[in-house]
Amino acid sequence: MGGKLHHILANKMTVYEDGKIVGLLGFFSDLEQQLADEKIYTKGRLENPATGLNNLRGLAENMNHYLEEFWHHGRKFCVMGFYIKEYETFCRTFGDTAGNVYLKAIGKALQDVFDHRVILAYVIDGQFYVIMQYENPENMHKIQQEAVRHIESIHHVGEWRGTCTAKIMLSYVNEENAGVFRYEQLMYQFMQELGKADGEMEPETDKR
Repeated sequence: MGGKLHHILANKMTVYEDGKIVGLLGFFSDLEQQLADEKIYTKGRLENPATGLNNLRGLAENMNHYLEEFWHHGRKFCVMGFYIKEYETFCRTFGDTAGNVYLKAIGKALQDVFDHRVILAYVIDGQFYVIMQYENPENMHKIQQEAVRHIESIHHVGEWRGTCTAKIMLSYVNEENAGVFRYEQLMYQFMQELGKADGEMEPETDKR
């Protein structure tokens, strides 16, 4: 193919006629293309297209991995939530295309703060999540505040002008609460809390 060697998968099927083997039917598939197609499928299944971050499914699957790491190896982790309350107003004012640029800018701000070892996700309606392992809970609070500063420093998004204000949540998974923290319960709790567009929210929910 194109003068380049490719790995292939060969499949053969016996052909019968009147109960006797009369030949073989074979077909080939490009292994490299098959793996590439699977990678694209997996990426599309777990990724939010507007931000390039994990979507809800990707977040839930990674949450499960982090819980397994905690249960088997004692690696504690926390979940941070960021709710951008101006997102819906921004979309109504400038449209969905501008809204996607807005979300991407916020995702970039989070990527500037957190390294590749964390899980970043955008779920819906201006709700972002971060999953990361920790040793000192106080450090996590400082990092979250740094992320808020990055988010709230956004005043221009592409050709549009806007502001970003982040409501936050921070919950820890540790020895005291691991028995009741399952990823379904975590997701339900955070989506309920961060989805409160009206009313005030406590700046931090500490489950230590």
